[in-house]
Amino acid sequence: MMQGNDGRKNSKKVLIPMYLLGLLIIGSLGFSWWGGLVNDPDSATKDSPGIVVGEGEAVSTEINLGDIANATGKKLVPEGRVNQSVGGAEANTESYTFEIPVTWKEEDGNGMTQGVTGIITATAGPVTTSSSGGADLINVDVATGQSITLDGAAVNVPVTVTMDEPATKDAYEAIKDATITFDVTVSVAKN
Repeated sequence: MMQGNDGRKNSKKVLIPMYLLGLLIIGSLGFSWWGGLVNDPDSATKDSPGIVVGEGEAVSTEINLGDIANATGKKLVPEGRVNQSVGGAEANTESYTFEIPVTWKEEDGNGMTQGVTGIITATAGPVTTSSSGGADLINVDVATGQSITLDGAAVNVPVTVTMDEPATKDAYEAIKDATITFDVTVSVAKN
């Protein structure tokens, strides 16, 4: 009887590591599969294809100001507060300005002629923050009305982000370390 119990204990000792190894292999295959399906979001801080607009469809991309702050090494502060903020002009800025490259591509079978021109319309969606407030302090200005050519070169859409002065210490505390995001939606209307 003792031998039977030892044999079962040994088989359990072998099965548990085999089971864990199987989970590890399946988990790594699942991770690789998932990573292949997730597209890197268009970010103003990376070299990317930007936004590609098809006929009649608006396209949106999410902008995370944390990515821009990391790329510039500067924090967004209200107008006139750069030199009064910790780090001065080396660590702070009154605005972030960046460009989103937009191309207009023909969809298969839509019958549009290459070289047709259109007008870009770009809008910023609502600003959201990871905190309970402060979104109302962020201003997003997206340039619009640029001419674009079907299947032509990319046209850069400038975006400028500024911040209003918080009225109270509580308003400042709500926004100071918050993650700030907003969508930019771009569409093209044929001339």
